[in-house]
Amino acid sequence: MSQQKVLCIEDDKALARLVQIRLEKHGYAVDTATNGKDGLAMVESAAYEAVTVDYKMPGMDGLEVLRALVKMEPTPPCIMVSGAGDLNVALEAIHLGAADYMIKETGTVFFDLLANTIETILERKRLIQAKAEAEEALQKANDELEIRVEERTRELTEEVAERKRAEKKAETANRAKSAFLSSMSHELMTPLNAILGFGQLLESNSKEQLSESQVEWIDKILNGGQELYDLIRKILSFSEITDGEADFVPRDVDAMGMVGDGLVATRTDADNQGIKLILDIPDGELPKIRIDPIRGNEILLIFLSNAVLYNQPGGEIRVGVSLENEDWIRISVSDTGQGIPNKKHDKVFLPFQRLGESNTAISGAGIGLAIAKGLTELMNGCVGFESEEGKGSTFWMEFPAVHME
Repeated sequence: MSQQKVLCIEDDKALARLVQIRLEKHGYAVDTATNGKDGLAMVESAAYEAVTVDYKMPGMDGLEVLRALVKMEPTPPCIMVSGAGDLNVALEAIHLGAADYMIKETGTVFFDLLANTIETILERKRLIQAKAEAEEALQKANDELEIRVEERTRELTEEVAERKRAEKKAETANRAKSAFLSSMSHELMTPLNAILGFGQLLESNSKEQLSESQVEWIDKILNGGQELYDLIRKILSFSEITDGEADFVPRDVDAMGMVGDGLVATRTDADNQGIKLILDIPDGELPKIRIDPIRGNEILLIFLSNAVLYNQPGGEIRVGVSLENEDWIRISVSDTGQGIPNKKHDKVFLPFQRLGESNTAISGAGIGLAIAKGLTELMNGCVGFESEEGKGSTFWMEFPAVHME
């Protein structure tokens, strides 16, 4: 490691030599100049870590030298040295930019103090330089971060705008699809009622004995017609929700009783698939919820029918009722089916979304959950779900609890 260079500007050659010897013992490389002009020339031609300047010198005094030093780039730290302790000189030197002021002596204490003062000044200089470098690095990092934030903000803004455009486009398409299906559903209902009516007449005809094939064909007509009838009713119900024409007759409803009725209605379909129904309710009574009981049961049956349709043979369906945060009653339906992939979670409650089931034997138009969401929100509730692919799904609806006074 190279020695740190110090310049001593002192007109007393003997004292300058003493300063040089003593500072060299402290590890410094020391040059000397006997007047201010030579000293300034040496500072211009070489880099010094520190400069000591005698106050009283012929030609230029120490303050004049200091005034010239502070105009140089870079300015080395300067220590003003004076044979007499003059407060005015000290204040002027500090004002001009001197790093320190010392009273000149020839004893050992002075030389040691001078060496310690230089070391302190140089350490202060190193700290200031390190701080400046750290601040520069921090500013650079902040600038880079700000650029990245601006870029990411711009990207997110574009993504949000694109998403909004896509959502608006999808909403417009869904509205048009809903209007078209609603219109077509009304048109289909009349001939469908005729098909179902004549099918039921054939089934109940007691005058002529039907063959097994004829009975089978009539069953297929009635079953297919009933499925189409249920589908049309769902489409009309969804159209009423989106058009704001759905009717509600709210009253205080016992959620646990509603769940019990839903399980009874679902049991036959569940038994046919070997699916076990489990009721998970707390001991004691829960507050009631204020909803339209017919609409509430419709939402529950949508959850339950999906849990049967998308479950695995021999699986389970767990239906629960719980009090959440003292103010909400949650009704949940969990299945042990295949679950929903994460990439499709944002489409679960959108209308006409089969989520990959359109090519399977499972029937439906993909509007059941959209109906459930619309009805729940119109009754001041909320819906949600959790799903893990390969393990199953849980769908729930929540309504404000009715606390009796």
